Amino acid sequence: MGAPAGGMNAATRAAVRYCIRRGHKPLVIHNGFKGLLEDNLEELSWLRVDNWMVRGGSELGTNRALPDMDIGAVASQFQKHKFDAFFLIGGFEAFRALLTLSEARSLYPAFQIPMVHLPATISNNVPLTEFSLGCDTSLNALVDACDAIKQS
Repeated sequence: MGAPAGGMNAATRAAVRYCIRRGHKPLVIHNGFKGLLEDNLEELSWLRVDNWMVRGGSELGTNRALPDMDIGAVASQFQKHKFDAFFLIGGFEAFRALLTLSEARSLYPAFQIPMVHLPATISNNVPLTEFSLGCDTSLNALVDACDAIKQS
């Protein structure tokens, strides 16, 4: 969810493999909530995510659309695919999306499941968190670039 950040693919890979090891079926959504509404979901296997660790960006695609664009349809998709839990990786938009889903729990029973947000943004602007995936990566890239300029 949101803009791609360093570590998103590695986090997705780790989540998929964790789910598989625990006997769960990891369904991923391509292109955020728009992808969910377009039924753009896929079950990932252990090998499918094997080389994601070293890839930048987000193999699943990202989108800034929030679930409140059609919260009823989002709830319907949660029910249709029988989500038992929901794991979001992203920045401030992901935080806002999870907040929206959480606030809609009383209206939509499909949202009464465990939901987790893993902050991933180079901006490091997710409320209630100190660090996010991607922030350290981008800062280290900047430091390396400055060091290279200084040396030349």
